[in-house]
Amino acid sequence: MAGSEASVRVVATDSKNDILAGGALRIELLKDGDAPCLLFEGSLGRRGTTEAQFRFPSGLVGNFKLRYSADTPIGATEFTLDVRL
Repeated sequence: MAGSEASVRVVATDSKNDILAGGALRIELLKDGDAPCLLFEGSLGRRGTTEAQFRFPSGLVGNFKLRYSADTPIGATEFTLDVRL
């Protein structure tokens, strides 16, 4: 829901499902026509994980996308997921 707290656990692995220790993670809310809204920015631990806690902006209703961007020792990647607020 808009304005509510949320959290996700992210685990970074390679194509063989081996843990990628260290690195950084960003999670952004994408809104049509607006600049991305940064929800979380932090580091990945020695086990390639982080628990990202953030709050969705209040007043938003509808379908949006969350963009996850990870910068790891073997390179950078990103993916998006649909979210409905």
